[in-house]
Amino acid sequence: MAIKIKMDVVPFPVPDDVKITVIGLKQDGPKSLPTFPLSALDYYGLDELCRDFRREVFKKAKIHDCHPEQLKKMAEDDSYGK
Repeated sequence: MAIKIKMDVVPFPVPDDVKITVIGLKQDGPKSLPTFPLSALDYYGLDELCRDFRREVFKKAKIHDCHPEQLKKMAEDDSYGK
C-alpha cells in the first residue's frame, strides 16, 4: 500500500530592499548595513541580482542549471520527463 501526499512549495519571499557594501566602511559592533529599495535599481541591476540568486539556489541544491533556450526546448518536448 502506498500513500501519496501533495505538497505545495511556497515561493521565496521577495525583499523590499537590497543590502549594499560600502568599500572602506569600518563598523564597530553589529550595525545593519545600508539598504536601497528595489525601486531604486534599474532593470540591469535587478536582472543581475536575479541571475545571481538563481545561480546560488541551483548551486545549493546541487542541480545543474540549464540555459534558458534549453529549458524552452524541454518544455516544448512532450516526451521529456516521461
